[in-house]
Amino acid sequence: PRRPHRRLRGHAAAERRPSHAAPHTRRHAEPRDPALVHQRRGPEPLTVLPELDRRAARTAGAPKLYSRAVFAFDIDSGEVLYERAADDRRPVASLTKLVSSLAMASESPDLDRDFCIDVRFRPTRNGAFSKLSTGECYRAWDLLGSALVSSDNRGAYGMQVASGLPYDDFIHRMDEVSADLHMAMSTWADPSGLEDENLSTARDMARAALAVAAHPLPVSYTHLRAHETVLDL
Repeated sequence: PRRPHRRLRGHAAAERRPSHAAPHTRRHAEPRDPALVHQRRGPEPLTVLPELDRRAARTAGAPKLYSRAVFAFDIDSGEVLYERAADDRRPVASLTKLVSSLAMASESPDLDRDFCIDVRFRPTRNGAFSKLSTGECYRAWDLLGSALVSSDNRGAYGMQVASGLPYDDFIHRMDEVSADLHMAMSTWADPSGLEDENLSTARDMARAALAVAAHPLPVSYTHLRAHETVLDL
């Protein structure tokens, strides 16, 4: 039987509920100097910066960093400030959810529709983190927000369910989104990043982060100062 509808509860009440159709949806400022290229995938174009292909200028002293891979880019000037192993492929874990959110957005899902947690939302590994309870129902907005804000793994699988695409087709859509963003070194195995076969590079993930920041659907949720979840009994 269908359980009561539930919305995720944060630490404070949200000032507004995001809406993908709202005319006041905030966007990040576009870079002033570099030439933007918009790739069409779904109703909203994806933002691509060709300047991300540039190489960092040699500097006298490298910053003291312990990261195995680094890519620092100035979005206003289009300059690559620093890079280290920026094109080496490695598992990117929950950064995978950035591409999942763009794949979901490409299908223009009804974000006010309810989805009840069932076997489709189970991560591929036991013990994977989630605050979404089996049998309870959440709006697609909440699935998107839980995936992007708290990196919830069932929320990530929920983006696939809410998109309306079968699981394998959704993974293929993630690959298509990556191709549109010129993420030539990236391949995907699941929506959450739990699998080690989710491979990308620091440079490619900069492309994904820029596209998410410029897209009105996923970025509208991350702009909320807080979000309220209410259990309707």
